[in-house]
Amino acid sequence: MTSTTPAPVTAVAAELTPREQAVAARIAAGLSNQAIAEELGVSVNTIKTLASRSFTKLGVHNRVQLANTLHDRSAAETQEPVG
Repeated sequence: MTSTTPAPVTAVAAELTPREQAVAARIAAGLSNQAIAEELGVSVNTIKTLASRSFTKLGVHNRVQLANTLHDRSAAETQEPVG
């Protein structure tokens, strides 16, 4: 099994626990719940719970919205200030 290197989730650090961040980053990278569970060494039910909590905290309803939210926040953090 190959390990993925998900994008950093620093933009949501204050909103998500470290474990939720790890799961959210992997969801945003396109991994399935099964793949995330295997990579992190936890059950699929644990991944479902962590994903659900992340959706609630970020105000999103699905994996695509979560990925877009993480991408948008990451992009906003990396933009240089104008002026």
